[in-house]
Formats: sequence, structure tokens, C-alpha cells
Amino acid sequence: MKRIIVCDRDLSECYGMEWLIRSSHLQVERAGIACSPEELFEQMETERPDVICLELDMFQGREWEQLKHYAAIFTPALVAVSAEGTYAKAMQALELGCVDLLIKPLDSEKLLRHLHKLLREKHSVVQSEKEEPEWPCPSYRDLFLPGRTDSFSGDVVLIQHEEKGKTVKLLEFAEAFPFTDKPAILPLSDVVMLVFPDRDPWREKLCHKLLNSWGDENNGLAVFVLDQKENRTLQEAYQRALLHLQRAFFIGFDQVIVTGKAFSWKRIDPLLTPDEQRIWIEMLRDNKLTSLKQWLYGEFYYASGALPDPGLLRIKLTSILAQVRRYMRNWKMAGEDVERAYYNLFNSVLNMPVLARIVQELILFIQFLFEQTRRVETVQKTDVVHEALRYMNKHYQNPKLNLTRVAEHVGRNPSYLSQLFSIRLKQSFRHALQDIRIAAAKELLADPMLAIGEIAERVGYANPAYFSKAFKKQTAYSPNQYRIRELTTEKD
Repeated sequence: MKRIIVCDRDLSECYGMEWLIRSSHLQVERAGIACSPEELFEQMETERPDVICLELDMFQGREWEQLKHYAAIFTPALVAVSAEGTYAKAMQALELGCVDLLIKPLDSEKLLRHLHKLLREKHSVVQSEKEEPEWPCPSYRDLFLPGRTDSFSGDVVLIQHEEKGKTVKLLEFAEAFPFTDKPAILPLSDVVMLVFPDRDPWREKLCHKLLNSWGDENNGLAVFVLDQKENRTLQEAYQRALLHLQRAFFIGFDQVIVTGKAFSWKRIDPLLTPDEQRIWIEMLRDNKLTSLKQWLYGEFYYASGALPDPGLLRIKLTSILAQVRRYMRNWKMAGEDVERAYYNLFNSVLNMPVLARIVQELILFIQFLFEQTRRVETVQKTDVVHEALRYMNKHYQNPKLNLTRVAEHVGRNPSYLSQLFSIRLKQSFRHALQDIRIAAAKELLADPMLAIGEIAERVGYANPAYFSKAFKKQTAYSPNQYRIRELTTEKD
């Protein structure tokens, strides 16, 4: 059973020819109509008609070029119809590969004879038109062995799923897809590669069809089209396509990526600078969620321009996690739920395929931590000593911080607060403040770029010499000796 489409701008003509075909003795499974080029192209894709009876006069410019392209791909038998019996129309019909040109008004008996003849001959016509010269089918040797110099001028399509381990499912999908020109299919570790022997300006549209077909039951697919501007070896084409495919880290999946331009990653420092570390310490310490969001969006949102290597960005995100971990230690957050959430976030930073999702996960986790600290603060505010320690941890950088100021904050007499410190903490207020400042100094000494005097100032000591004396009294090392010892230990 065959399929016929009648394409004419005159709707009454369409319905008339459709009725004529249906009521005749022709063995036709479906007789459809199309009143515009767009309707015809859609039905050629979905219906795959065996015969098309079309009005030549309705195709102009780009639509004419697309009609020739579709006729070459889907290989229907074409019967041209026109109101003008001119030489120009005859040449158009020949250019399109039509088997005949009929002039309006149509003779119904003549039309049916043509259609009957075409349907009988369609099988042999299709077979002859589909004969193509064999081409050297690519193999894994072309992709990975050095010294492969044969020029390749076709199209390369890479299909990747955002989840690892989906290659088998992608392969089954690619093998079952109804390609009009079947590509060579090469499954790799986490992508499936489609190699077409020639270039096709409509390849991008094919890739959107791949994406739409996958999306009917699944999600998370990135399809890459290598739009080559010059010949390359297949190995070079594959390597460049694979590089471009990593752009899905920035733009997300469910995308078709089309480019012919070579590019390289922008170099960045993958570690937080000392200033950035200070900013993060302050934002976390003061629970500045809005400032933190603005910093992350400004740092990791790439609307245009050169893109940094995704691997380096993941390292930078782990540097931020180190500051978050330090914040958790300061607040003594070690519960099972918190640790599990932190581990999940760390795993996301290392493996999540899209940058925007990682940033969002990071923001949500920090928001969760801030909620935890607010609960702790609510409990601690009912305890004078805990509230005093919280205030000291927040303001230890101020060299003028003293017992009187802390006592004013907690609403107690200085002598009473000093007595509470001795009873509860087994140490004086001065020693408790010194412990906080020395602990902060140890963190800063890990940065070899910071001078000892600058560290003393940052932790609340106006006199660097007094800071060094206090540091050595508590640790048995001078600040510089402590730094050398720690750095040497890290190297070992």
C-alpha cells in the first residue's frame, strides 16, 4: 500500500484530487493534502510519501531549494502541476527530477493513469535512486591511531547524556533512529559518534529531530554538530568536536551545539586569592547570603566571551568548599545530617555536569548552614558565656575589644562576666580572647604571601612584637617558625 500527497495552493483543487484518488481503483494506503510548502515538508518527514503531485508555482527562493533537498533525501516520485505550459516550467520540473509536468486544468483520467504507472514502478525507481557509491566506513583506528592523514569532509555528530553510564541506551537510540542517510555509528566511553560521509546544510535540523525524539521519553541529552569550514582528518574533527561538547557544562543539556570555529579554554587561577579568602571568611562569618549569591553569580555566570576550563572551575569550587568547611568547624557542625549534605555537595562539585546546578547546590547548602547557626545562636543567647564567646569570635579583629565591651553586649557586669569565665571555662577572659586570636592567626599563617605584621593586625594585635610574644608563649614557636613547620609538614 502506497502513500500519495497532493500539494496545491487551491484548497478546492486539493480536495478534488484527493477525492479522485480515494474513489479510484488505485491501491493507496493514504491520500493526504498540503496547501503550503511548510505542510508538505512536514508530511514528507512524517509520512514518507511514495508519490507527490505538487504545484510548481508555490515554491520560490529558499522553499525551492528546500524542496530539492527533501526530494533528494526522501526520493518520492514527483508529478509537477502548473498553470503555465512554458519552457521555464518544464526546466523547473526537470531540475526537480519530476517524471511528468501536467498543465491545469487537469484531465482526471490522465492524472489517474500517471499515478497508477508511478505506483507500479515506484519500487524499482526507489531502489535505483537509493543506490549510492560505497564510502570507506570510519573505524576507531581513524580516531585514535597517530598518522591518520586522510582528509575528511563530512559531518560529525556527537551525542552525550548528562548522566554517565548511558552509552548503551544512546547507542540503541541511534541505531533505531530512522536516518534517511544512515551514518557510521561509533560508541565511545561516554558519547556516541555519528559520522556522515558528506556535509549537509540541513544536518542541524536533523539533530533537533534527534533531540526531540529523545525528549519524548527521556531528558538530559546534548547533541553536537561539527560545522566544518575546511577539511580535517576524522581524528582532528573528533577531537575538536569533543572539546566543543564540553561547553554543555556552561549552557546545559537538551541542546544542539553548532560551531565551526576552533577555540581553546581561557586560563584562570583555580585557587582563591588571599583577598577572595578574606571576603569569603567575612561573608560566612556575618551570614551575608545576598552578598554571597552576588559573588557566585558574578564569578561563575558566563553569558558570552572566552570560557575557562571546566576542570579548573571545579578546583576553584573546591577552594570555596574549603572555606565553607572552616566555617563548619568554627561552629562545631559535625552532625550526621550536616556531614551527609556536605559530602553530597562535594560529590556534585566533582561530577555534576552543569555549572549552574553546582552553584545552586552550593547556595542551598550554605543557606542550610546559616539556618543551623541561627538555631545555635538562639540557644546560645540564653547562655551568657556562649553569647559572649560568639560576640568575641565575631569581633576579635578589633584591637579595642575588651571585657567591658563584651559585658555591655551581654548585659552583665564586667566583674560578674569575668567570674563566669573562670568558673565555666576554667580560664580568664583575656586568655579566652587570646585563644581565639591565636587560632585565627594559625589559619592566616598558612598563606605564605601574608606578612607577620599584617596577620597581627588582622587578628586584633596593634603591636606585632606583642603578637609574636603571645603566639610563642601559647605555641612554643614564633609565628615564622610555626609557618615554616606547617608548610614543611604539608610538603611531606
